[in-house]
Amino acid sequence: MILMTKINIPPNTPLELIRKLFNLLSEAGESRLVGGCVRDIICGKMSDDIDIATTALPEQVLKIFSKHNIKAIPTGIKHGTITGIFDKHILEITTLRKDVECFGRHATVEFTDSWEEDASRRDFTINAMSMDLEGNIYDYFGGIEDLKNNLVRFVGTAEKRIQEDYLRILRFFRFYSYFGGNNIDKESLAAVFKYAPQMATLSGERIRQEMLKIINKQYAYNTIKLMVENGVWEHLNCGSPNIEKLYSYKFCSEALINLAAIIRSTSDPILNCKNIRLRWRLSNKEMTTLEMLCSKDYELNSTDDINSKKALYFLGKQNFLMKLKLKFVEEPNEDLSKLFELAENFIIPAFPLNGRDVRRIGFEGKEIREVILNTTNAWINSNFSLKKEELLELVKTYYISRA
Repeated sequence: MILMTKINIPPNTPLELIRKLFNLLSEAGESRLVGGCVRDIICGKMSDDIDIATTALPEQVLKIFSKHNIKAIPTGIKHGTITGIFDKHILEITTLRKDVECFGRHATVEFTDSWEEDASRRDFTINAMSMDLEGNIYDYFGGIEDLKNNLVRFVGTAEKRIQEDYLRILRFFRFYSYFGGNNIDKESLAAVFKYAPQMATLSGERIRQEMLKIINKQYAYNTIKLMVENGVWEHLNCGSPNIEKLYSYKFCSEALINLAAIIRSTSDPILNCKNIRLRWRLSNKEMTTLEMLCSKDYELNSTDDINSKKALYFLGKQNFLMKLKLKFVEEPNEDLSKLFELAENFIIPAFPLNGRDVRRIGFEGKEIREVILNTTNAWINSNFSLKKEELLELVKTYYISRA
């Protein structure tokens, strides 16, 4: 059954651009906005992606684009998707589809002119709506009502939807973290629990993409708790976080900082940090940052000025600020204003010694690095007051004690 309702389209929606495209496509069929962008528009937000569906066949779309000198890229023409560069905007247009045979993600599809059949292929009711440019919402599965209730519910049978793509297990939690509602669809949750072990078949890249979205949302704590309690988190190759500890955290909008806080609450942060790298396929840059954040080295203390300066010196301003944000996540009630002021105002002085100075005294190879580190710590502990001559005397003392 179709439920139609009309809304006021938010003014930040690029209506004129879409209207021009729809008018061109009207030569071959009807077009609507679909999926996540409709969900976001109903919520009064501007979506990052504008998804367009049409009853026009891919060949017809290509012909129309060619006729009007619009650059077209047949990115997924086998499955009905054409990418067009339209008024310098990149838009994807997909012909309505229905499943003929389904082999997980690799379904055999057939083009259709039925909006309801196309909507029935979507994952959740809140993502299965379509909208014309007059603001008419076409809702086939109760998505508007579910949005009102902050309810994430699979289209049709939850088990069937999940078997089509096991990533939908994580997408269920991602949208839960997006809305943060207290209402939970029992059928959906039971199916998620049943098929959670099948996440082992997912690529690390797909897990990473969903998980980093889950943990940078406002309701990250509620979502993680739900995943732990329903046997999903254990299939992410990371030990269970301390839910009681996470309850007091104030998660931020930066996923890696939140992930570090979660890992640090586990019984073995170092091991779990490595396991996540392997399973989630984090980039080298992400992993370097995560290891720095998870490390107990250079823990910040707002009452210890020297150690704070030492952390700023060795970490650098950018990493220091990330450590500081992590501390705010973990200890949101602590006054960290002095540390923020330090990061903003402290000018890191240049260390007076270099390797050549140490080599002249008699040290070689790896010893040089060790001596530089020891003298640097002594210099910082003096609040950067030791002069080059005084530091050289320290190096000479090290050399004599070694002999």
